[in-house]
Amino acid sequence: MASTDPLQDIRTKIYLADEDFLRRFSTNKASSTEVDEAVDIVYVDLKANQTLNVMADKDLNYRIELIGHLVTCSSKFDQVGKLLPSTLAHLSPTHTSKIQTLVIVDCIKFQQKYPNDTIAGVLSFLEDLMLTDGFQTRKHLFYIIRKLYPVMTSAMSQLFVSSGDLSNILSDELKTILSHFNEGSGLTANQAISLLELFSSACVDERSRSVIAENYTSILSRALQIKGGSDPEQTRRIRLLSGVVICKILNVVKSEQLKENPELMDFPSLCGVLVDAVKHSDINYIKDGLEGLAYLSLKSEVKRYLRRETDLSNVIFALLKKKELEPGMRYGALVILSNLTSYRSVLSKEQESFKTLKDYAGAVGKDQAKPEDDESDNAEIAVIVNDWLEEKKGFGLAISFAQQGSKGYQMELVRLCANFSHAIIFRSRVVQQGGLNYLINYLANNSEEVEYKDGSIVAKSEVANPEVRLVAIRTIAKLLITNNPNNAFNKFEPTIVIPFLSEVLQKYDMETNGTDYDVQIPLLAVEVRSIDLFETLLALTNLASMDKSPIWKVGTRFTWRYLQNLMLDSDPRIQCAALELISNLVVEPECSQHFFDWSIETNKRNFDILVELIDLQDVKSQLAVMGIFANVSDFEMIAQILARTTKFIDHLIKVLEEQKTQEDLMLRCVYTLINCCYVETAQLKAYTKLNETIGNVIRTHSGNKDLVQMCLQLVKLVKN
Repeated sequence: MASTDPLQDIRTKIYLADEDFLRRFSTNKASSTEVDEAVDIVYVDLKANQTLNVMADKDLNYRIELIGHLVTCSSKFDQVGKLLPSTLAHLSPTHTSKIQTLVIVDCIKFQQKYPNDTIAGVLSFLEDLMLTDGFQTRKHLFYIIRKLYPVMTSAMSQLFVSSGDLSNILSDELKTILSHFNEGSGLTANQAISLLELFSSACVDERSRSVIAENYTSILSRALQIKGGSDPEQTRRIRLLSGVVICKILNVVKSEQLKENPELMDFPSLCGVLVDAVKHSDINYIKDGLEGLAYLSLKSEVKRYLRRETDLSNVIFALLKKKELEPGMRYGALVILSNLTSYRSVLSKEQESFKTLKDYAGAVGKDQAKPEDDESDNAEIAVIVNDWLEEKKGFGLAISFAQQGSKGYQMELVRLCANFSHAIIFRSRVVQQGGLNYLINYLANNSEEVEYKDGSIVAKSEVANPEVRLVAIRTIAKLLITNNPNNAFNKFEPTIVIPFLSEVLQKYDMETNGTDYDVQIPLLAVEVRSIDLFETLLALTNLASMDKSPIWKVGTRFTWRYLQNLMLDSDPRIQCAALELISNLVVEPECSQHFFDWSIETNKRNFDILVELIDLQDVKSQLAVMGIFANVSDFEMIAQILARTTKFIDHLIKVLEEQKTQEDLMLRCVYTLINCCYVETAQLKAYTKLNETIGNVIRTHSGNKDLVQMCLQLVKLVKN
């Protein structure tokens, strides 16, 4: 006969770990009464297990998971709050990792629904633990705090920084540990390990790092040097954890403390401890070693040391090959590789001034690489990059894990692409191993906030990680400058990169020319340097050299609004690059109309400006301008406009007269005049000096058969 007692029925389902019953709470279908009854039953079970610890893992998993659903279904904290202490009590290394993960999830759910009550409840629980003596209790206290640091950072930081009780406990632990160092006491070693693990987790918070740096450097220094002991593995573990914490706090340690504890700056010793850990078979050692090296490898002198550790590169490669590697460890390994292959940062516009350069040099201090180190650094980086691209094929391997990698891994992979693409000699292999495809894919997957429509670029909301976005765009530009675009795209259409590249033009135009687009833009929060713009223009020009109309059309739509300003830029390199891009795009009617559709006043102004630019002092820029006119002169209607514009013909004849030694310039001018003659011969005949001028060009370039032949053709057309 079925039970008529609802409470008994719920108890039975919990006892049997009924999945349908669990699903009822997870879908928020349970009544308030059911929640109350389930809370009471789980509370009693967990309290009993705290004392007896006899519950099977399967049953404990079920109850801990059920708590998270009960929190979601509850209507007020009082309904479920009594479960919080029992839940926290099971956050212990004596329980399985699955149980601990479920406890953390429950804490997150508590905090999301009842933030203030949850923090108060957690702190109250921890304060009760602080009042209980005994090594195991303190070990449990430290363990809970370090596990909660990532999910309740602010509360744990406040406790770590401000709690007098915790401070006293830490002081007592330190006295015990320091008085028994190197005596071989297993208990003292366990105390040291527990304390160092807490310090390592606390370093996630800036205030906590400062407290550790200010108060606990002595124990870290001594722990790093510990030798002997009854258990060599415990000694090894203490040295490793102290090394990891030192790496994390090093940037906030005061100079006086460094003088008192010089071991903190003993980078070879630190590196030795961390590299040794990465080679260990124990996953916890490897994880801590990677974390420490990820921090330490940011320093220039450490980079040089680690680059020469060939074993480290091989170990990182072996780790990345493991399909089952934890996401956090894969990310750490990639960070180290990225740090070791990073070049010195290019200075910003402000830092390029002499005065600021002096300030900058003083501020970065000894950690900044000296100019004389650059050549050596670059050579060492090249060895690593070549090894990963050529020997290991490790770059492609790193990319192959991008999809299942964490967000941090994907962003770090962008930086690695940038590092591997820094030197021209490696760029073709970066493309071959999927670098270009990855960067395009990254930008496509991280552009949900950006709308590209009819040539406009609008950020609907603030774009996440704009610095990484700019690095991705910069790297695409570098790859397209030195790779044939006809061979570079094997997965995407070339037009896909044009809107991304155009974001650089947009930001530069806003920054330099003060153009106000009255919309939010993707790169608003980052600085675009002149070199970024220059390389982007070169990449777009290379793309536009492809004989494909869609590229010219899309290119014009996304770049013209910026190019009309950039062709007048004060930087000759930028101006020339902009003009060269226009020269490639102008064969597209959407582009040429901006100069030759005079029904719109601004288009006529653009044409007049372009004619004036024929007289630019920079010959390369002149060639770009004449390239524009030469390309559009193939169109009959435009050739008529050119032939009938006296100012334009006058400028051309002036160039023929005054710069006749410039062979490439002569070719473009003569080619344009020939096309004009075909449609408006009578107009050209009116220029009586033209034959004499062309004759001088022929005599100057008598050895160039093509140019001479073109000149003779022009003379013949004018005479007929």
